[in-house]
Amino acid sequence: MPDELEPNLKPYLLQPSGSSLQSIMDSINNKVESINRIAHTGAIRTTKTGISSGVALQTEFELLNARLSEKADNLQIAEEQLFNLYAMFQNTTFDGEINYPDTFNIRDYATDLMFYQQAKAINVQSPTLMKEIDKEIARAVVDDDEKLNDIFDEIDSNSEVGEFTQDEVVEEDQEVEEEQI
Repeated sequence: MPDELEPNLKPYLLQPSGSSLQSIMDSINNKVESINRIAHTGAIRTTKTGISSGVALQTEFELLNARLSEKADNLQIAEEQLFNLYAMFQNTTFDGEINYPDTFNIRDYATDLMFYQQAKAINVQSPTLMKEIDKEIARAVVDDDEKLNDIFDEIDSNSEVGEFTQDEVVEEDQEVEEEQI
């Protein structure tokens, strides 16, 4: 920079004050908190500083599940419409099927299985109840609908309901460990 340059034309470094930066950061944090509250993701991202009860967490998960399910339905419709438009552009018809999940539940299958195990251990003298518990166990373990229907038919066709105790589970685990070695 030449020395003969006028003093009011010389560039100077401008620095923002620290207080304005803090207000910008506070504004960003408020917006993030609002997004988490609106999207019902506070329980998942554990952004809350307070302790929430199990019922409050479950309610927030259900609200999130409903919102995600609604979004999935809208995306499914939009994708079908896009494929129909593209098919019209290609002078064909779209005969495909777009499937999005209907539920986004987060289930703790281990807890469910322990619950069913305890329910069977009570040994209520009701074959119908025992069959329904067996069906719930099958639903928790098997994902394939065809196999699940076969299992349900087998459960319904059995006149006796098997006993399920804690000892049998432990013995099965020991056999698996021996086979893996």
